[in-house]
Amino acid sequence: MAVCLVCSQKSNQPGELCACGKAYTVLDDHGDDPLHILGTQIANKFIPIAVRHDTDSVIYYEAYQPSIDRPVLLIAIQSEWMNTQEKRTYFQNYIDRSASIKQQNTLNLLEVQKLSDKKNSFVMIYEALKGEPLPVYLSSHELDPVAIMHIIHQILQAVAAFHQKGVRFPSLSFSNVHIMRSGGDEVFVKLSNLVETYLSGYGITSSTDDVYSIGQMALSLMTGQPMPIQQVELSPERAFMLPIAQIFMRAASPIKDQRYPSCVELLQAFETAFDLNSHEPNANLPNANAHDSSSKQSVKRHTPVPLEQVIWMHRPPHLMG
Repeated sequence: MAVCLVCSQKSNQPGELCACGKAYTVLDDHGDDPLHILGTQIANKFIPIAVRHDTDSVIYYEAYQPSIDRPVLLIAIQSEWMNTQEKRTYFQNYIDRSASIKQQNTLNLLEVQKLSDKKNSFVMIYEALKGEPLPVYLSSHELDPVAIMHIIHQILQAVAAFHQKGVRFPSLSFSNVHIMRSGGDEVFVKLSNLVETYLSGYGITSSTDDVYSIGQMALSLMTGQPMPIQQVELSPERAFMLPIAQIFMRAASPIKDQRYPSCVELLQAFETAFDLNSHEPNANLPNANAHDSSSKQSVKRHTPVPLEQVIWMHRPPHLMG
């Protein structure tokens, strides 16, 4: 059910103009709205119909686009977070570098709008997020080695696309990983909450914290151990995964200088272990540093792996032929 926040009239359809003509209907369980934009129209296109989550930096709205009858995700940047020119520049840097990224394991950014009556408040409109967070998925599903390799590979591909643009995420975690079904793929990955994760890195100078996070997540998936993992223990039936685990042990090294400089190199090391995307193993690739404005030109571009090779790659070694 839906309701008008102005006249309280009920409706069956959230996101439609109420009969009173003063607002659009929102979901009954719409939550608290710090920006007071529920039931209004953003950019003459999008109707926020519920608040799903908010932090010090962002507010997540479930929204609806009536013209093409589709749900969307609307992420509003808190005006209080944008209280300095340095922070506004940091946010704009994310928009400039990531707007052109079209990668299947990341949410597609549709557009960015400034709220005219809210000082320093911006909204980013993304495709709707489906599926469930990886921790929730793991609570009811047991992953075999094939699924584990497939999930790790997708995470690496997604983050590498951002690293090629010089965008880093120092606080990546399992909560950023959503699992959904796509066609015949039962564990298709979509990375979420990346804007919030990026903003949390404001003022952090280390450029390899997200490489460490991915290393820890991969090792946790492979071993079933809780993070942080300092010593890898694989069960006998998963012993064949040790060469892959060693790659992520380097990524999760407590010594920052020993880690891969970016996820581009980490992805290439992972794929090279399966003889994919072959390149010179000792090639020195430049660091994708978010604080280096030239990094998006300096990092070697990654060539996506064809689907048939991915399927081949995700088989345990004793099945490869």
